[in-house]
Amino acid sequence: MHASRIVCQRLRGLAATAALFLFVLHPGPGAARPSAAHAGQNRVPDLLFEASELLESVPPLRLAGSPAGHRVDLSEAMPPIADQGPGPMSAAWAVAYYAGSYLVHQGAAPYEHGDRCQSGGQDVLSPEFIFRGLEGRAQPALGLVAAARVAVREGLPACAQLPVGSEQVAAVALESRRRFRKLRRIAPHDLDTMRLLLARGQPLLAGVAVYSNFLDPGFEGIYDRLEGSFLGGQAVTVVGFDDSFAYPGGQGAFLVLNSWSADWGDDGRAWISYRTFQQAARPVLVFEAEPGIDIVEAEHLRARLEEAELPVLAASRGAFADRVSLEWTAVPQAAGYIVERCEPDREAYETIAFTRESRFVDSLTQAGFAYRYRVRAVRESSRSMTAWAHAEGFAGAPSGTLSQSPTGLRAELQRGGVLLRWQDLPGARAYEAQRFDQDQNVWVSVGRTRASEIRDGAIGPDRRYSYRVRAFRDAPGPWSDAIELSIAGQRTPPSPVSNLRLENGAVTWTPVPGADRYTLHVFDLAQRRWLPSWPVTDSTLALPAARGAAFLVAHNRAGASEPAGPLFFSAEERSLPAPTGLQTVVDGSRVSLSWRLSAPVDHLTIFRRSATDREYAVLDTVPGDQLQFVDQLTTPGFYLYRLAGIREGRESGAAGPAIVLRQPVREAVGRRFLFRDELEAFSGVWTALDWDGESGVQELRVEIEALGENAFHGRFRAGNRAPRDFQGMHVPGSRILEGSGFRMELLTPGQESLVEITRGELSPGGLERAFVKD
Repeated sequence: MHASRIVCQRLRGLAATAALFLFVLHPGPGAARPSAAHAGQNRVPDLLFEASELLESVPPLRLAGSPAGHRVDLSEAMPPIADQGPGPMSAAWAVAYYAGSYLVHQGAAPYEHGDRCQSGGQDVLSPEFIFRGLEGRAQPALGLVAAARVAVREGLPACAQLPVGSEQVAAVALESRRRFRKLRRIAPHDLDTMRLLLARGQPLLAGVAVYSNFLDPGFEGIYDRLEGSFLGGQAVTVVGFDDSFAYPGGQGAFLVLNSWSADWGDDGRAWISYRTFQQAARPVLVFEAEPGIDIVEAEHLRARLEEAELPVLAASRGAFADRVSLEWTAVPQAAGYIVERCEPDREAYETIAFTRESRFVDSLTQAGFAYRYRVRAVRESSRSMTAWAHAEGFAGAPSGTLSQSPTGLRAELQRGGVLLRWQDLPGARAYEAQRFDQDQNVWVSVGRTRASEIRDGAIGPDRRYSYRVRAFRDAPGPWSDAIELSIAGQRTPPSPVSNLRLENGAVTWTPVPGADRYTLHVFDLAQRRWLPSWPVTDSTLALPAARGAAFLVAHNRAGASEPAGPLFFSAEERSLPAPTGLQTVVDGSRVSLSWRLSAPVDHLTIFRRSATDREYAVLDTVPGDQLQFVDQLTTPGFYLYRLAGIREGRESGAAGPAIVLRQPVREAVGRRFLFRDELEAFSGVWTALDWDGESGVQELRVEIEALGENAFHGRFRAGNRAPRDFQGMHVPGSRILEGSGFRMELLTPGQESLVEITRGELSPGGLERAFVKD
């Protein structure tokens, strides 16, 4: 991503206890809706910008990669351009009328001419339900997260059931509303994730800063700068992008729909340059899964079968004086993991270990120098290895503050409460967990613990919660990303099924509280197709295919849970039983295999596969009465062995896999200094743009000065506020600069960086932004 296109990230700079901000006055609840003759005359930015605590309760979404094409336009499959009229309605129209209607019909564009909400359209969803709420009273202010959560929690009716202007909210039956599955938050600087989602056919919701030039219907269809007076915020729907869209000073833009009639912009549409969108957008949201379609046809399930799961890696940073400790989340179906390291003065990675555990301690480190690590999982399937997970770590004198947050946070609903678990963070002495009640809109403490789990018993039914956790050494570190959990009730679908497993050839699971039925969805891996789904009420179901992947969905009156799975299985029956007790003994490069026979065979075939092989290869064939075999490994690596018997042309099942890890030979490398000076890459002035909530966009400024002997002095200024100083030590070889409550990571050396501030004296409420170097 070019540095000139990265200007600011999601806003986290509001005070932690700040109230919500309403930027403009608007007509009261009883104001009439406009007629067609007055379309476009109600251009009053009306979006309520919500406090950072509320935004951070929405779990983030990050996708890897870039879309194949350079242009996407979903606007032709959207409902006709709308005129929202007076009142704080832009969030409701963006969520319900545009994004909601599109997702219900999966972009099939069924709308007939004139099928608008004002005329009671059947094929579009009603913004009035969000605007008035369940009590039927018009909202004095409306934010984008609150509006989107109505679609998830309550569901949305069609305009035919609740036309614009109607107050009969109570008459809309729960069963007639269309619910959406998950709400996710995207960082405004993350162009790749936004473009990938649009390329997959999923529109985005965004709140944007509105300046005077945004109101002008003759701005030639491109909003590429913030000019004039700051007027507030407006919710829009992002429906496309064009990487080649050129404008003075840059290239690339998002296509958005507004609800100010077709008189605004280019027939109600406009292009917002990538650069301006990154400056102006807060927040950016997406509904993660498509509603209104059978779960077995959902593309996100196919992606979960085809795409490898990525371990989440954490490395200790000065927690230990003589070693670096690595921890990562376990990958389902993983036979083991490959660990690689990049030396401080090199660019190439070298393999340092093969392990079956989701942890490794690197004791061949030199204190005071930073190392880059990466880990990938090895699996038996044809998609044998996952992508790499990356982290940076170093050994040194332990400091009192942790710069990392715990990873792998997950929540499981159990009898008597919610059990929270997370990955141990190297160097942490204690942890604190918090719960966000989406009804009360407040974070509360669950408690502190020295273990990597805690139980929350203070929960109620029919609610949705968000959880987060942070680690302590002497002082607290940053909060983890939030996760969500639903407690089933009349308005809340069940939480996902836990403990999905195979037992005696059948799929079984732990019943979910509040679920009254389940649906099993199976993808037949042999035939590469989805099988018909099976509704069940028990917690056990026989498998309908020989080899496949199973997903399970829990249901109640309020809707469906997220699918649990995939659970891979193989139920192939063989007329010959497989050999048993396959074992290996390793002595240097010599691997001795032994086994037992379950039935007489004519001969046995031994198979071997390395981590880099896609399939097993025949290693050797031995007589049927032989019970041992010796293999010579010429190179270090990760190896898997299997064994099958053959009698009269019939093949038995395969024994194994037996896993052999032949570790690479390592030597400690000592150095006195590095030939290149990474601290110089941090030195200088870095800037970003951001909101302060009331006066519009302000400049953020970070100055870094190298003091010698790896020490640095920093200064942070937000707008016209007094500058704040900080200092710290840089670890040679590190692409991360850390001080007391300050962290800067180089994204493009000398061009762009990601800055996070957790110290309240520097930035009240915290900060996380992308900065560019002047």
